[in-house]
Amino acid sequence: MRTITYFYKLDAEKSSAMVRDICSGTLRAPSTVYMWLKGERKPCFLEQRYIRSVVKKHYNVSVPLSELFA
Repeated sequence: MRTITYFYKLDAEKSSAMVRDICSGTLRAPSTVYMWLKGERKPCFLEQRYIRSVVKKHYNVSVPLSELFA
């Protein structure tokens, strides 16, 4: 299952770039973004779509939202 936590733990360099992109794109604090990526909190729908686009940008993989945030 390709969840957001899976992509977060996959590569350390890409993970830090993802956090940076998500923070700047959603205007959320890094602590909130880390909670999303660890699966401790669930972002709202629009933020989920933005995070999916960031995953697509860094890993070139298109994942459905239902699988990414399961």
